[in-house]
Amino acid sequence: MLIVIICVFVFINQISYGDDKIKDKPLTPNKECENRLSSLEPPEGTNIDSSPIYDIPLPTNGKPIFEVIRKGKEIPLQFAYNNLNWKRPAYKEYWHTSPYGGRWSYVPNRINYALHRIFTSTPTASISYDFEHDLGIVDESDKFNIDISNIHQIVLAAMQSDVKKIITLGNQVIVVVEPRRNGLQVLTIPEKLITPSNKEEAVIFHMVTPDGYEIDYSLMYMR
Repeated sequence: MLIVIICVFVFINQISYGDDKIKDKPLTPNKECENRLSSLEPPEGTNIDSSPIYDIPLPTNGKPIFEVIRKGKEIPLQFAYNNLNWKRPAYKEYWHTSPYGGRWSYVPNRINYALHRIFTSTPTASISYDFEHDLGIVDESDKFNIDISNIHQIVLAAMQSDVKKIITLGNQVIVVVEPRRNGLQVLTIPEKLITPSNKEEAVIFHMVTPDGYEIDYSLMYMR
């Protein structure tokens, strides 16, 4: 009788242990799926007008583009990279959810980056790292002629265009381009050449056609 009781006890324990193992098995892949999903989209369906990376107030003292072109100061073009045959990628492997926990895979951000052709940043190592991955230009960045130790400059990336002229006045910078289907140009602009009339507000970089029509814009605060 004792042997029977022991056998039953062992059998019940094995079933319980087996059930626990079965319950534990899905936890790791489920958790991985949850993490990947959170790096792709908001927890609930929602309307997002603009990604936080572009949610910067426009300067309040803006002037018409032609006035800036007429009265502004021209900035010499300093190309760090210039490839007019470059084709913009549809998708890069590091935009997947697996690298760095989906650091660059969030869909609202991906859509916002895809909507723009002009991007501005500062050349510190950590900022440049995200900047290049978000833009999908990591491979090209190895050829950039940029001194990342010089933090007193602005890095401007222009896609699908050919930059012809840069003019600045107050909190505005006009980047005159000829639109193209392909092309990547990266320029450096010394901060000292831009003198905002209101340092508390952002500087807007207008990408415009030679006729003065705005194609796109980027905003950034000056240090």
